[in-house]
Amino acid sequence: MTKFLLYTFLILSNFFCSPKPISVALSFTRDTECIINGADGRVTILCWGYGISKGAASENAIINGLNDIIFNGILKGKINNQITPLISDQIIKKKNEKYFHDFFLNNYKTFVVISQISNPTLVSNNQKIAKVKLIVDVAELKRKIYKDLNINS
Repeated sequence: MTKFLLYTFLILSNFFCSPKPISVALSFTRDTECIINGADGRVTILCWGYGISKGAASENAIINGLNDIIFNGILKGKINNQITPLISDQIIKKKNEKYFHDFFLNNYKTFVVISQISNPTLVSNNQKIAKVKLIVDVAELKRKIYKDLNINS
């Protein structure tokens, strides 16, 4: 009877006390960071993206970085490097969903210069994460979006 209780105790303690596996891909998140906020309307940012290849991960990082500039703003970085969103009104975003879908499919590359792409890190079986350093012409990006959507600045 003592052995039975001992084995039961060991099995239950192993079940309840063993650490749960954590998916590295899900726990590895990074915020876009503004490194340089230039007086000429261009900013240099570090952004992160996931993908099955270096190209896919870097493409995702570029889109994530631009999405942050346009809709979320960038808070990470030095105080004078923080960026307010170009469009903070979610109604405008929702109302012009097709425009932004097309923008991220076709037009966004004209506002971006890739400065550096890190070697991607494998975070799960097929997923890699890449860090991309970008120079974004925010002034021109804002001009284009505001003109296309008839938004007064």
